[in-house]
Amino acid sequence: ALLVGENGSIRLHTPFYAGTKVTLQIGGDTEEVELPLSGNGYNYQAAAVMDCLRAGERQSTVMPLDESLAIMQLLDQIRAQIGLTYPGE
Repeated sequence: ALLVGENGSIRLHTPFYAGTKVTLQIGGDTEEVELPLSGNGYNYQAAAVMDCLRAGERQSTVMPLDESLAIMQLLDQIRAQIGLTYPGE
């Protein structure tokens, strides 16, 4: 994946969803940065849930329940339009 802005770019090396290296280019300067891979993505969600529970929150301010439900309803509409069903439905 390549993100390009006015002042430079960021290249996410493959696989970009679980990469461990990015290349930053700002002006004429280029730098490769190694990043440790931490989990598979769900670890961030689990940590956010634990933060909410510890704070006595019933839902996240980052991803409130109504937003989660709206996304799931949209995904259900898309699945209906393309005829995708899952076992057990």
